[in-house]
Amino acid sequence: EFCNDNSVSKNTLFISSVILGLNKFTFSDKTLMTTIFNGRSSPNYFNTQGFLVKTIPFLINNENRKLSIMDFIKSVDQTWKDVLKNSIYPYTNIAEKYQLKPEFFYAYNEFLGSDELKINNKSYRPQELADAELITVDSKITLS
Repeated sequence: EFCNDNSVSKNTLFISSVILGLNKFTFSDKTLMTTIFNGRSSPNYFNTQGFLVKTIPFLINNENRKLSIMDFIKSVDQTWKDVLKNSIYPYTNIAEKYQLKPEFFYAYNEFLGSDELKINNKSYRPQELADAELITVDSKITLS
């Protein structure tokens, strides 16, 4: 209800709350994290079938302590939209050029823990991958 009433996505709400928590935990006003999204920002991929994932850096500066929570959430929402607009640039190039080493990895999955996923009126149940290798992320804390 909150997200619908305030025109923000669940992802934005969760990122905002995670960042506020990390600011308290790290005693820092700046939070640099990496996150993932579907990597379909180019029109070349609109009709492509497949699992596309892109890692992108995300920096929030929370130095203005006079912002209301709603204004902070709106600023995170705008930053997220700006990050997506510029996601065409490869993360590895940005990380090398600016010596980025995010300590936090954030991934939002709306369907995590649900018994089934509906796409185009078809239901899909989660399946365990046999002998799946664990994927490690080069960050100190992973939030998903």
